[in-house]
Amino acid sequence: MVVRTASGVENLGKVAEIQQDGSPLQIGVQGEYGGKSFEIVGRIQLAYGDGYWNEWHLMYSNGETGWLGEAMGEYFVSFQSQTNPPGEHSVALGEGLNFGGHIYAVTGFTRNKVSAYEGELPFLVDTTEEFSTYDLRSVNGKAATIDYSGDQPTLFEGEYKLFQSFKFAGFRQEGEPPDPAMGMRVPASAGGVDKFNCPTCGAPHSVNGGVRSKVLVCEYCGSAVDISGSSVNVIWQEEQMRQQLQGGTDIPIGSTATLDGVEFQVIGYVKKSVTYQGVNYPWIEYLMYNFTNGYRWLVESDGHYTLMNTLFEVPQSPGGGPVCSPSAQTVKYQGTDYRHFQTSRARVDAVAGEFYWRVKVGDEAANFDYIAPPHSLSCESSETGFVWARGDYKTPDEIRQLFGVQKALRPPVGVAPAQPNPYVSESKTVWNTFWAASLVGFLLLAMGLISGSGGELYRTKGLTYQTYRQNAPGVSEKTFEIKGHGNVALDFKAGLSSRWLFVKAILENQETKKTYPIGVTLENFYGKGSTERTVRESGIPNGTYKLRWEVQSGTTTSTAEKVDEKKKSDKVSYSITVHRGARVWGWYFFMVLVLLPIPIVLTSKKSGFETRRWYNSDYG
Repeated sequence: MVVRTASGVENLGKVAEIQQDGSPLQIGVQGEYGGKSFEIVGRIQLAYGDGYWNEWHLMYSNGETGWLGEAMGEYFVSFQSQTNPPGEHSVALGEGLNFGGHIYAVTGFTRNKVSAYEGELPFLVDTTEEFSTYDLRSVNGKAATIDYSGDQPTLFEGEYKLFQSFKFAGFRQEGEPPDPAMGMRVPASAGGVDKFNCPTCGAPHSVNGGVRSKVLVCEYCGSAVDISGSSVNVIWQEEQMRQQLQGGTDIPIGSTATLDGVEFQVIGYVKKSVTYQGVNYPWIEYLMYNFTNGYRWLVESDGHYTLMNTLFEVPQSPGGGPVCSPSAQTVKYQGTDYRHFQTSRARVDAVAGEFYWRVKVGDEAANFDYIAPPHSLSCESSETGFVWARGDYKTPDEIRQLFGVQKALRPPVGVAPAQPNPYVSESKTVWNTFWAASLVGFLLLAMGLISGSGGELYRTKGLTYQTYRQNAPGVSEKTFEIKGHGNVALDFKAGLSSRWLFVKAILENQETKKTYPIGVTLENFYGKGSTERTVRESGIPNGTYKLRWEVQSGTTTSTAEKVDEKKKSDKVSYSITVHRGARVWGWYFFMVLVLLPIPIVLTSKKSGFETRRWYNSDYG
């Protein structure tokens, strides 16, 4: 190990041996970030809990230095900040911190100790003392770490990135040992074994998760085998778990699926449950592994599947900042609002396969679930922090295709929290079509652009009525043809002032002599009443017709008025027009009423689907 100082490079000799942690990176690997190339020149390996994480020292092409944190397939590139963070005892999980305009949520806390280091580093490393670190994340992908290993706390700011984004060259492939010059051994598993027989039942097992796997639980007898040491040892066994493991799962351990262009392999599964009002609700979580990209989860519940991916950022709270405590009713992620579905405490009932932590039956964790179908957000909270993951709903057929499962998966039961409502799109389309058709029909009718066929058939000319007369008969001067289809309408108009006018019209078929009487009253008293009326008749057959009519008028409610010499000269003008195929508003509204139940039924189905979805929530 060497340390670069102001006076040069100082060789400090050999240090503790690097422990195998399954990293694809090694000293000498080159990559890119922010448009600049870099080379890995050193590493600090830290031990925490059940595993290790690495801080790789980066030397950029422009002479700058930085760090690349790596743990369980997550990669955090960072640079030391000039901002002075608060003291260790002034920081708490779940609070928000503002550094240079970036608001972070404190999401994680760990106690660490340097396990080993190698290569070129910018400072001397203390391997004797434990120290604390806090992980901070924001809504925009920015992240930070507060390091309390020195006399003064240090802030490192940066962001999480996918392995592929760094365009690494010279990294170690799975199963390939690192540079022999480093003097490092690389076993397939942490215990140095690829295959072994279960110490309890003798069942053969292969290690698929590499050196990151700490425990393998035999799916035949339920024995948990520690594979992190130089030999395999049973650390616990649950006799009752054997029944939970009988029959296995629909997706066998060893199955592979390509997600976002990366192949993941199923290496284990956990059967969990929650108990609500005395009822147990179980589900299965499949753990998937990739050498360079770490872990993904597949959750199955009642035949419904959700692919889960750990988020680099945290959702946005209703107040606009990052979610510091997963208890809000709504959160926002990438512009989408997610509603709180339920809060639960999940219990591990059974496990099988490999895991990167020492899982055991009875483990519990608090879960906060939010939905925006077909997506979901889930937050798992513990005493060391909280982790957000985003889920994408998948059907059994989609899962069969992803994992190449030959047998049919069991059909879904009920409605899943993030299952898309199949009636939303259909209901929206039908409603939009209904309103569009109704509007178009209304406008066309209102403008008279649709009215059947035939148009105007007959119009009277210059009709007047002398007010003193008891009756004024009339007849069309010529015949007219009624043909085509649609109603027959008669338009009546009169110039009235403080007077009423009654018109009795008769359509007479010249071939059959059958008559069709139509009567209408027009009136205007003190500006009230109607001087125009339209009467529509259906069932009038095509043929040759004449129009006959009689007219009566008065100034009172009586049917006739007394003859007044002064009024003999008073006249009332009126007209009658006959149309074929007149605007049929009645039929229009009838058709609207006939079609209206279709979108209403779909809306009802949509609502019923949502009712079933929320039945098992905290709000059901």
